[in-house]
Amino acid sequence: MLLQNGSLKLDFVNGIADSGKGILLQIRFTPRSSRRGFLGVENNWLKVAVNAPPDKGAANRELVELISKNLKVPKRDVAILQGSAKRRKLVEIRGISREYFQEKINL
Repeated sequence: MLLQNGSLKLDFVNGIADSGKGILLQIRFTPRSSRRGFLGVENNWLKVAVNAPPDKGAANRELVELISKNLKVPKRDVAILQGSAKRRKLVEIRGISREYFQEKINL
């Protein structure tokens, strides 16, 4: 991680970067989808879909639950750092490695 002009410059590979505490995910998010889960990688963004509508944080809560359940980490270790009201999100998952994520998700 490099700090450049007050912002972080991260090295994302397939939508994943190492943070000092775990990993960061660049997520292109689709709420109110008929599908639910990790759908692949496109242009260095992980594609993730949930069923909940983007109403009063329901879709974000489902995203955190989906990540927590699939990776077997506590919800408190999953944080949406940027984009809580947007389709492109930066999510931190504390306490896991890139390798663990890739093993569990199989993208």
